[in-house]
Amino acid sequence: PADTGTEDTVGAVFEDTTEEETDNFSSVDEVPPEYNPDEEEGPVTYMLKSEQYKDLNATFWIFLIFGIAGILILVLNLAGIFDFINGAISNIVMGALFIFFLYVALSTHHKARKVQAEIEAENKLTEEINQWLSANITEEFLSSIHIDSISPELNYMRASETIHEMLIKKFGPQNNAYLDRLLDDYYNRTFDHMP
Repeated sequence: PADTGTEDTVGAVFEDTTEEETDNFSSVDEVPPEYNPDEEEGPVTYMLKSEQYKDLNATFWIFLIFGIAGILILVLNLAGIFDFINGAISNIVMGALFIFFLYVALSTHHKARKVQAEIEAENKLTEEINQWLSANITEEFLSSIHIDSISPELNYMRASETIHEMLIKKFGPQNNAYLDRLLDDYYNRTFDHMP
């Protein structure tokens, strides 16, 4: 169902909220079962699932190619076709290294498949959040919560906290870094022309 508009949304957020509480929004403690707080340690830029999948897939192919090529070279070396590696210990060490490459490749491939299964759901949620931002976070809305007596940086932080709370009320608890990423991208697309 479509939202009734910015005024209704803002009213729902600020209902029964004092002015002091409005300036100091607290973070929501409730988190979904799949939420992992370890993912949010430190100021990190959230990587979308589609981006994670591309990185993992590239890593998979790199380690797979090097692992297979290395083992093939070892086999040819043991067969006497090549003479790159001498000594049993050297062959064992290099063999273990290339087997480790294959292990990393298979492990990465497993992670990539898990991430790939989550891409569609995240893309759908991202599209819904972006549509909501476009409909509700306008210049008029930002002007309505702007405070002339504080710096632009503090106004931005205050607006971000407010919008975070609104998004959580609308879409439920989400990864904070994920919301930061979407909000920053939206700001850059929409308000870059603003002074």
